[in-house]
Amino acid sequence: MPRFNHVTGSVIEEYQLGFSKIQIVDIGYQYVYNVIPPQLTREEWDEISQIMDGLAFTVKPDELLDPQKLGERLRKERVSEKAIYIINSKVNGYRWLQPLVDDPNLEDIHCFKANTAIRVVHSKYGLLKTNIVRSEQEVYEMVKLLAYR
Repeated sequence: MPRFNHVTGSVIEEYQLGFSKIQIVDIGYQYVYNVIPPQLTREEWDEISQIMDGLAFTVKPDELLDPQKLGERLRKERVSEKAIYIINSKVNGYRWLQPLVDDPNLEDIHCFKANTAIRVVHSKYGLLKTNIVRSEQEVYEMVKLLAYR
């Protein structure tokens, strides 16, 4: 999981995307695109991990690879909406990049190198640094995922 650095400053704008919160924060000399990911308890992480371990064995491929069908299946098993969001972002989405992909205000996402903040082009605020910093391994895995899709 990438680091989501803590950003302090004046919140200029704030909106919800799924279970993530987005803030545009004025840190004094620039604005920062601050992603606050879904907050999960240890029990919720354990539940998600257990479900993820069993999905390939219990769900048909056509059901697994369709976000709607997978969501319906998990709801029947009384899985929480937050857990369904996380599972779908891991199976059918873009994992930790999902809030950026879902944001209709973003025009582009820039990843220059590992261990530096991702940058985004926001339709209202222009080029912004984010609070998301990813490792070399995470960049490599995301490149593979994007190339596959």
